[in-house]
Amino acid sequence: LEAPYKLLVWVALKLGHHSIAITRIAAGLAAIASAILFYFIVYSLFSRRIAIFATILFVTSSGFLHVSHLGTPLALQLFGVLALLALIPGYLLLKGKLLPVYVSVITIAALLYIPGLLWFVLFGIIILNKRIVSTLRQMTVKHQVLICLIFTVLVAPLIWAYISNPSLLLTSLGLS
Repeated sequence: LEAPYKLLVWVALKLGHHSIAITRIAAGLAAIASAILFYFIVYSLFSRRIAIFATILFVTSSGFLHVSHLGTPLALQLFGVLALLALIPGYLLLKGKLLPVYVSVITIAALLYIPGLLWFVLFGIIILNKRIVSTLRQMTVKHQVLICLIFTVLVAPLIWAYISNPSLLLTSLGLS
């Protein structure tokens, strides 16, 4: 679990940096990405001025500062929720294209590795059920198979982890 965060820390360790600051840098990078996603979401709904002021308020909030400076994978949960929200305007801007579908599948598969976000993904799938089904029906069989293959390859290690260590499922659900 927490694969995106641990991947950033692992890469930094392999590059030769052996400091506790690496965990804070990884959380800081997730926080920066969260701020960029927040700006994109607000800008897609409102004007540029409102997006700038809202992002400044978001970045200077105590919760954001705490999560970004803590140096734990909690920054990924904030990023994950914003990534799910950013999929909607991106999907609407490129309606009828295949790129948003592939990006959505890859994003959702990556977010399943972050504890607690499974609920958000399931909630989004339930709400957007009709749109998902209609989008898949409009695609050719080749793209449907490719999307299923990509999702399966990305989620297979997580499923294997659940099978080999069932207590991880409780962690993934945010229950422990």
